[in-house]
Formats: sequence, C-alpha cells, structure tokens
Amino acid sequence: MSLDGPRRHHRRTDSTNDRARELALAGAESGTVVTADEQTAGRGRRGRRWSAPPGAALLCSAILRPLEARHTLLPLAVPVAVCEAVESLAPVECLVKWPNDVMLN
Repeated sequence: MSLDGPRRHHRRTDSTNDRARELALAGAESGTVVTADEQTAGRGRRGRRWSAPPGAALLCSAILRPLEARHTLLPLAVPVAVCEAVESLAPVECLVKWPNDVMLN
C-alpha cells in the first residue's frame, strides 16, 4: 500500500474526504491523494463542521485499498508519524489534536 497514485488538487472544496470518497466509489486507484488549498465544510468528531481558509492548513485525504484489520489504527498513527517527521526536519513542536489533526504553533 503506497501513496503513489494520482493527485487531485482543488483550489477550494467542501471536504477532501468527500472528494476522495466520490473518487473511490468511481473506482479510483489505491494511492490516489486529494488535496485542497481551502476547505469549507470539513467534518470533525461528533459531526462538528470546520473550515480552513486558503493557505492555513495542509488538507489531504487518501484512498487506500485493500484495508485489512491491521490497518484500523492507521488514522491515529499517521498524525504521530507526521509530527515525528516534521520535528526531525525543523526546529518546531508539533501537537496532535486527536484523532488526526497535526498542529504547529
């Protein structure tokens, strides 16, 4: 499983997750990544909605197949791995806002 599929970028979208879901249902290959500069209707825990203005966040969703039982913790492991990678490259401190947001400053 890798993220070497095509990337679909949107200047503005309601939700990268919704765009990725649509692509997955249409048969997009595993490894397809959806990114956006701006997100207007993201969804968080307990159905909370949130937005991110242009340039304020790294917004991405990925299609990964096949998902097996061993992948159930992937959404929690990815932000930890991102924090570790960023902190190894730059003098910053990352925080994880559970379940899967990475925050700087």
